Amino acid sequence: MKYLDPTGVIARKSSATAITAVHDLSGKTVGILSNLWPSFEKMIGRFRDQLTEKHHVARIIRYEIPRNPAAPDALLDKIAAECDAAIVGLAN
Repeated sequence: MKYLDPTGVIARKSSATAITAVHDLSGKTVGILSNLWPSFEKMIGRFRDQLTEKHHVARIIRYEIPRNPAAPDALLDKIAAECDAAIVGLAN
């Protein structure tokens, strides 16, 4: 599994932020980060279906992120606090 940082920053400012693998999504909360590209917006419905039906995710939260600039640190911190894993739309 690869972890990608949508801000383009290789190392987070806080070394206390540890990334651990999520091996089972059952009962977890997953964030979906959308920059509103039409193609990704169409995929979100399929992600929701697969996450709930196949992986038994308990909750899915959709966040809007900026299309061009990096997402603000405050938003990324909020997502990290609220979600066990996140899906990020990186391309159109």
